[in-house]
Amino acid sequence: MSTENNDEYSDDEDYDDNIEQQLQDALDDDRNKSLLEMSNDEIKNVKHSVIYSISAIKSTKDKEILNKLDEYMYVDQVDEFKSGAYLRWISLTDETLTKDSLNRGAFFCNIQIGKDECFVVCKKGPYYFQIAMDECIIFQKLSQMDQLLLEAISTIDRERHLDDHI
Repeated sequence: MSTENNDEYSDDEDYDDNIEQQLQDALDDDRNKSLLEMSNDEIKNVKHSVIYSISAIKSTKDKEILNKLDEYMYVDQVDEFKSGAYLRWISLTDETLTKDSLNRGAFFCNIQIGKDECFVVCKKGPYYFQIAMDECIIFQKLSQMDQLLLEAISTIDRERHLDDHI
């Protein structure tokens, strides 16, 4: 019986080591650089600012859109896009914006840079299409690893804050 408990403990240690290694790999990954410079609160505040800046959306619709974007972050830099990430966007070319203006989304594939515009290439089902970055407000779904990194950063910040007050 004690052998079983030791095996379980050993499995827990392996699991913890694996999580630690995944976190370290994510911290070392250059694609996470912009994410690591933000906190959950900062991501939420930027998202709120962007949505509220669209004056045609009424406050009740703001909340509906923000609820739909709960696990997303606003992206406006080419280096923030992650291959395979799920994107949702609001077209700025629509004359009227409603809660339905938030596109259902697609998976990010690539960036195409033209003479005057930058396009995001997406895939939805068997179809590929592109959206102009300067004509949309784009949000990228946070992966589980992104969320784990943000939670780790928040925990470290809270601990530092507590240490500063002791």
